[in-house]
Amino acid sequence: MDFSKKFHEDHIFPKSRFTKKKLAAAGIAADKIDHYMAVFDLLPNLQLIPGTANIEKQDALPTDWIVTAFPLENKRNTYLHDNDLDGLPLGSADFTSFFQQRPSSSNAEYASAIVSSRSLERHLLRRLLRHPVDVGDGVTIVFRRP
Repeated sequence: MDFSKKFHEDHIFPKSRFTKKKLAAAGIAADKIDHYMAVFDLLPNLQLIPGTANIEKQDALPTDWIVTAFPLENKRNTYLHDNDLDGLPLGSADFTSFFQQRPSSSNAEYASAIVSSRSLERHLLRRLLRHPVDVGDGVTIVFRRP
């Protein structure tokens, strides 16, 4: 992954699809809906993708988006492999099996990248709070805690 680009934290199975009403409409058994809603926001369902790709993806199911974004099968297979998405299910009904089988190695990599990004943000924020920023033309911005 090229971390020099701006990345978004993306829900592989879109967050917007995890409401009781939408899960029921997708054919998820009533006794499983609470479990789906409890785990959709956890690391196996998250990935870092370029911001433009995340904006294009919006709330599409992952297989629908991947077929559109990568119409050539070899490119699609490369993307799936490179992002630990081999065996990606077609719909929400197979979400829990996907969630359970997603490789933990990729989870550790994503967690490290997210933590590093947030650590950098905290570091920059602390620095801004301690030091005025000269933006030129005699203008200095001073950040203060609320």
